[in-house]
Amino acid sequence: MLFKTEKGTHIRVIDDDHVIPINHIYKCLKYIKLDKKSIWSIGEKHFKKPSYNNKILYSDELNNRGFSSKAQNVESSIALAAGASIYPRAIFDNEIFYIEKYPFEVTWLEYGARLRMLGYNIRIMPDIFVNHYYIENKRSYNSFKLNLETKFFVIFFHNIIYKKNIKNIALGTYEILKQIIYYNTKDLCLILRSSWRFFFFLKNKNFWKKKL
Repeated sequence: MLFKTEKGTHIRVIDDDHVIPINHIYKCLKYIKLDKKSIWSIGEKHFKKPSYNNKILYSDELNNRGFSSKAQNVESSIALAAGASIYPRAIFDNEIFYIEKYPFEVTWLEYGARLRMLGYNIRIMPDIFVNHYYIENKRSYNSFKLNLETKFFVIFFHNIIYKKNIKNIALGTYEILKQIIYYNTKDLCLILRSSWRFFFFLKNKNFWKKKL
């Protein structure tokens, strides 16, 4: 993997539709020096969407219905920026990676929560951003079925592993039933089963247990 060839203490990930502003790296380094152990999540501006009024949008964190909600604490959250984060190198040296089964979908929501479970803190870097030139209908990969399966997967993870309680299980179940009723597709049961089987496979392998 590419990270093995670099010598630094941190790894910066970036998407192919991101453009970094002038002095971006220099500004990021100032925050890293303040806290070298945390993961830093970076905001973005969408120049292709004028309705956003040139605001910096920061990452949200996973909730019990498989969506993302605004982070309650910018100094300690699970709000990971999928393609604009800075990680301590030790995370990758310890082979803690994204789940690659679901490309281009909301797997990063699980990744942020898993990193938190493993003892890593995520902080949102204030006033720092990348320029994001995202155009959904021009993505190299789009799949409604994969999107829905990923959504089910992160619901299972949040409510059975990350924050298991009666309320979350009830809300997660409600969201899954709502999706089944709304889309009413013959493939939906297969999508749900595939998502559950993959989740159950990882759970049985103790995927979410801290490695000693």
